Amino acid sequence: LLLCGCDYRVGVDGPVKIGLNEVAIALTLPRWALLIASERLSKRHLQVSVANARLVDGSGAVNAGFLDEVISPEDVLSRAIEVAQGFGENLDPQAYAATVRALRGSVLAQMDEAVAADRAAAGL
Repeated sequence: LLLCGCDYRVGVDGPVKIGLNEVAIALTLPRWALLIASERLSKRHLQVSVANARLVDGSGAVNAGFLDEVISPEDVLSRAIEVAQGFGENLDPQAYAATVRALRGSVLAQMDEAVAADRAAAGL
């Protein structure tokens, strides 16, 4: 789920396992988690990724929407740093933040509501 919340996701191209395995280990994803998964995962992969707990390798994670790109294990850290530096050097922070809020604001509000409902249902 952490991957679904990141702005840009760089991963390893190789024999890794990425996915949402909660159903396979007898856990039900809360509504807020389903919302963020629905926002980031491709429509074609959403059902099998969430309900069927399908795990994928690095390139499969790009296709499913868990990652934005994959690179060799020895280059992944330097690529992630390069992407982060590019954000800082090439993007106006206020415009970036406002644009991301506009893109994801409604889903974030829905997630807040879902968390509040879950807490209320649990008596918290």
